[in-house]
Amino acid sequence: ANTAAERLLGSPEGGLKGKRLTDFVAKDLSNVTPGSGIAIDQITQLHASPALIRMMAVNTEDQADRGETALLLQDVTHERERERERGQFLYHITHELRTPLTNIRAYAETLSEGVLKDPDTLRECYNVIVGETQRLSRLVEDILSLAQMEAGAARLKMDDVNTARLVRQVIEDMQAQADEKGLELLLTMPPKVPTIRGDKDRLVVVLTNIVGNAIKYTPSGGRVEVSCGQEASRLQIKVSDTGLGIAADERDKVFDKFYRSSDEHVAVLPGTGLGLALSLEIVRTHGGSITVSSELGKGSTFTV
Repeated sequence: ANTAAERLLGSPEGGLKGKRLTDFVAKDLSNVTPGSGIAIDQITQLHASPALIRMMAVNTEDQADRGETALLLQDVTHERERERERGQFLYHITHELRTPLTNIRAYAETLSEGVLKDPDTLRECYNVIVGETQRLSRLVEDILSLAQMEAGAARLKMDDVNTARLVRQVIEDMQAQADEKGLELLLTMPPKVPTIRGDKDRLVVVLTNIVGNAIKYTPSGGRVEVSCGQEASRLQIKVSDTGLGIAADERDKVFDKFYRSSDEHVAVLPGTGLGLALSLEIVRTHGGSITVSSELGKGSTFTV
């Protein structure tokens, strides 16, 4: 057993000699003996850690003479995690595509039958098709942007950004949504806000996603407050709300792709679970960070 095997199994140097493999892996290998002819290609978990180990028998020319079996151990934990994430991604993307495509098909088939004559009804059908098409377009754009960010292939158009103007513009654009829900949307800003170097369009995406979430998950009559200022040598933007809040065990997951809270009040609201994941990648690319503090039922604060 080499040093790599010792590290993999959590054994001190020279500590594997004379040990049984079943001392380390959660698998019954009592039926596997040298020369038994039983093929070994199994994945099992270690006793001492959550690591997944793939065990493969390696045939040796002198195996029959010496009565030995060579075994290759491979840590496949990250590989399995990537497979799980890929499966979840395919599941979520299929789910998100199915609903708008079903609506588009249903309304298009209704229109093609030519039975609708009322102009208002026809207009409603066309509006649904256009709306669902735009929804699909936004989803595809978010996925492509996120993939580019994660791969480091996104090209940022860096320039001096007037932070105060950018934040005010986002608040003005979101005001209609806040008014529609009967929310108080406030902006607190000092007389002087530092100019930063960044990609203005992508920074708008970040603020729009975070403020939009605050509005979405805050019940009518609540408040969303955006504040902007300087903390040491860095620009800091806070978005606080009096909304549903996030459970403690879900706070680290809200930035994961396609993650949606299991809270029934959140599940009924539309969303793809991509907004915060994309925002995090954009902020990281700018050398910044996003943190969240929240209390269930009382609201959340996102700090960029």
